[in-house]
Amino acid sequence: MTTVSPILAGETVTIRPIHLADSVMEGEFVRNLSVETKHYRFFCGLKELSSAELKRLCDVDGVRLAGDLLSFIPSLTNPADTVAAEIRAFNTKHVPNSKARLVSNGARVDASDLGLSARDRLDLLEILATSEERLGGRRIAEMFQPAFFQTHLRSMSCRSADPG
Repeated sequence: MTTVSPILAGETVTIRPIHLADSVMEGEFVRNLSVETKHYRFFCGLKELSSAELKRLCDVDGVRLAGDLLSFIPSLTNPADTVAAEIRAFNTKHVPNSKARLVSNGARVDASDLGLSARDRLDLLEILATSEERLGGRRIAEMFQPAFFQTHLRSMSCRSADPG
């Protein structure tokens, strides 16, 4: 999914996931970083990325990465298990047979586009990067623009239309 969004001074930026075709551009970007920035970004004195490293950085499989991450998080109910193992067990026990992600008035809703704006994506990233302690008692309505509550993502992730 690609989003073009206006930023300060009337310029626009395109926000999209990195692709394998971006390898040359990413390699050039890393080569032009300062020594200090490379140190903090890669934790070593890297001069440039190898072809294999560029492939790993640019050929991103989000589903696999999420699964990898969840395999390191212990289960709340059984610390000897991981969240990934719990999800696999649940999916084995409860095989889904859904024909649509969203239904409205008995009809399927095309949710192939989640309807997120660039601002919504940035708000989501900010929330993901913020600890629960720092989020405190803020309500979800305080964290997003009103239009977020009309998106397909919001519809798929909650049972209520109440943004509070």
